[in-house]
Amino acid sequence: MTFTNYELFDYKTFVFYTVITNIFHLDRVTLHNKIIENSDVVACIRDIPNINAFLESFYTGNYKKFFEVFLLVIEDVKSDYFLGKHCNYFIKEMRIKVYSQFLHSYKSVTLDNMANSFGVSPKFIDS
Repeated sequence: MTFTNYELFDYKTFVFYTVITNIFHLDRVTLHNKIIENSDVVACIRDIPNINAFLESFYTGNYKKFFEVFLLVIEDVKSDYFLGKHCNYFIKEMRIKVYSQFLHSYKSVTLDNMANSFGVSPKFIDS
């Protein structure tokens, strides 16, 4: 049974939470099927600043765009009443998830190549 309740937050906020919390632990296929292709999510995700670009760049492996949008999403998470306290955890876990996704497709990769793909310096990647 489902029901509509806007007393806690509106539907756009619910979709924001859905993307932020599920991007951590869903595999790519499930993320695509349950979130990206979900008609309810598709109906309103474009109205939520930065979240569509965040999700699409993560899923497609456009890491340079991902990290540009990630900075904006971090600000949204920081200012959120429920997620703000967990912002540092969010940042750490998302970076681990993205780096792991990138490295999964390569047997060996140089720091320069990785830094170029993420739009950061090799020194930043090394640290």
